[in-house]
Order: sequence, then structure tokens, then C-alpha cells
Amino acid sequence: MPIELRRQADPMSLECPACDTKRLHGGLAPIILPKPTVRERRLAKAGKLDDPWWHIRLAHADKYPNR
Repeated sequence: MPIELRRQADPMSLECPACDTKRLHGGLAPIILPKPTVRERRLAKAGKLDDPWWHIRLAHADKYPNR
């Protein structure tokens, strides 16, 4: 049985909308990717970082600077 989205997913979300809703109603915090290190930022600037989630990690670092 194929899995399908019933609602439009937020591009910055790491989960499908249904899982995200279950997480919020369960009292759990959202999934947040690790904050980029100085070394990773240097590699990204040089174009040598191989991280498909890089743009989302940067967005999470801006949105949740304390984590």
C-alpha cells in the first residue's frame, strides 16, 4: 500500500504533516537538525560540503538558536 500525503507539507519540516501533528499533540518538541559547526560552514562556503539537509540545518539554526 503506497504512502501518500493528505496535506501539503512544510518545506522546512522533517516529517510528514500527520507525524508532525502527532508529535505536537503528544507534547514532544519538533525534530531539529544539529546546529552547523564552524568547520561545516567553511566547507559549505568552499562548496565542498556534502550535506543534502544543509539549507534546512541553516534555517533551523536561525529559528532555534539555543538548540
